[in-house]
Amino acid sequence: MIRALVRSILPCVALLLVTSSVRAQATPVGGLNPGAGPAVANEGESSEAATTSSRSVKLFDGKRSVNSYVLDIGPIWARKAEDNTPGQNRQNFEHGTGEISLGSVTTTTVGAFYIAGAPRTLLRVLDSKKFSWAIFHQDLAGGIRLGPIEPEVRFGASLLSVDVFNAEWSAQLLSPRVSAGIGLHLGKIKVDIKGHAEYLWRWFGPDYFVRGITLGIRLDAPRKNMFRDDPGPR
Repeated sequence: MIRALVRSILPCVALLLVTSSVRAQATPVGGLNPGAGPAVANEGESSEAATTSSRSVKLFDGKRSVNSYVLDIGPIWARKAEDNTPGQNRQNFEHGTGEISLGSVTTTTVGAFYIAGAPRTLLRVLDSKKFSWAIFHQDLAGGIRLGPIEPEVRFGASLLSVDVFNAEWSAQLLSPRVSAGIGLHLGKIKVDIKGHAEYLWRWFGPDYFVRGITLGIRLDAPRKNMFRDDPGPR
């Protein structure tokens, strides 16, 4: 009788041991079941964010960059690039109509400092017979944030330009430019004033020195996450 009872119990014990082994192998590391998938994903996201250095200076890092739209407008002065005395060079500038530019700015913050790339298109009107259009102008800027006050410096070039001076057409690939200014940044809006100087290197006709002052207004665009997962149709 005892032998029969043992023989009937042994298969049940063996079945329980096999079932426990299979469950142990199917359970993920850390004791989480398949229903804990979102918790694992959230943990991975937090660890990835923690590995991002606070000293990152990637200009187009989406986590630290802000895209903005900017409009600048202001008066300019110009003169032909000729060999004159320094006094004549200062006096020969003639007041032009002005310039207007429209473009965008991508700003990356590193502590209290920031760097920015600013592509735009720019129209200069020296007078009623002199027009210069920088189809593509690119600036690189750097500045510091002192609360809402933001002084900055820029250097760049008009990479592709066409112009017409007194019915004579010209084109050029590089016209260097430097500028400096100060801005007031409140919320998503920034207003600034900048002074600039540039050299219009014309392929046909005389070159020109141009300087001016511009007032600018900038509007920060909403931040977008380009890499978020698509939940798909429900």
